[in-house]
Amino acid sequence: MTSTLTGILIGAALVVVAIVRGSRPYEETFTVPGGPEEWLQKCHDALEGAPHFSDVKVSDDPLRVSARYRQRPGVWGRLTVTMLPDGSASTQITARATVAPTPVTAIKRPESQIVGQLTRQLGLRRPGELQGQQAKWLSIGFPDSPAATKTSPRES
Repeated sequence: MTSTLTGILIGAALVVVAIVRGSRPYEETFTVPGGPEEWLQKCHDALEGAPHFSDVKVSDDPLRVSARYRQRPGVWGRLTVTMLPDGSASTQITARATVAPTPVTAIKRPESQIVGQLTRQLGLRRPGELQGQQAKWLSIGFPDSPAATKTSPRES
């Protein structure tokens, strides 16, 4: 009886934490060689072929790809990827992930993993990773957090 009551209280506390915390967007901004239209197509193809992504949509103004993300148990969200020209031969990409507040997302922060799935599909190397094409990361983290720009600007 006591363990059941404890389990119910812990579950209720996680639901309250998820609701209070809400959904904070997570962003990574990086620069890659090539034009924005090229990267728009690459991002679209990467999300179409990646597990857990669906309803992939492209917008031309601004150049943007968005997709729904769903992974069991209890992780639902959205990834929006925006491409901007960065000089004549490179593109600045901002990947922004949000998740719905649930007890699962109250325990772990899957937003970084959602963005990471995109960068792995694109074959890009994130800071701290050893494999993939090199890109220049400008910022990583939750935009409203002071730690969001801890890697700015740095070659990864």
